[in-house]
Amino acid sequence: MIKKKDMKHLPTPYTILLNTTPKSHLKAYAMLNYLPTTGVVFTLSRPADNLRQILNKQYTKANIVFVDAISKRVGYNKSSTRDLYIDSPEDLTQISIALEKVLKALKGKDSFLIVDSLSKLTFYHKQNSLFQFMNVLVNQCRATNTKLVILGIEEDLPQNLRDNIEEMCDRVIQMKG
Repeated sequence: MIKKKDMKHLPTPYTILLNTTPKSHLKAYAMLNYLPTTGVVFTLSRPADNLRQILNKQYTKANIVFVDAISKRVGYNKSSTRDLYIDSPEDLTQISIALEKVLKALKGKDSFLIVDSLSKLTFYHKQNSLFQFMNVLVNQCRATNTKLVILGIEEDLPQNLRDNIEEMCDRVIQMKG
């Protein structure tokens, strides 16, 4: 579980890599208790509509916009006009444009971006491309003063990629079971 001490003495904005297990992955959203009320969730793990239902039951204070890169791919037809839908998780260009758009809209606000998840991105992209994408995203978040939380299932992340991502982060939190 995430503890208050995990969130102390962080720079503003900050970047956190939150390593989870498959069992603790959804529990990682407890991070919302420590984040501003406005933000974005970039999801490849679940369709936005499904994830919103789960999060609304536990974190009603959050005003979340989703950038959903899985719904269209799996033929999930429920959609919201406030969310952005990516045609395919393989299209890093479309993902980058969508995330850049929401980050610009958040600029100047106390906000967050959760990437759910780095592990899923590794299924669709080579490590080098993924590292370049994440490097740009981390720096875009810093430039727009957006707090960034990267979720990753530790056992699914190649060690080299994990090491490079950890180097960009202000804190790495291990979340077991």
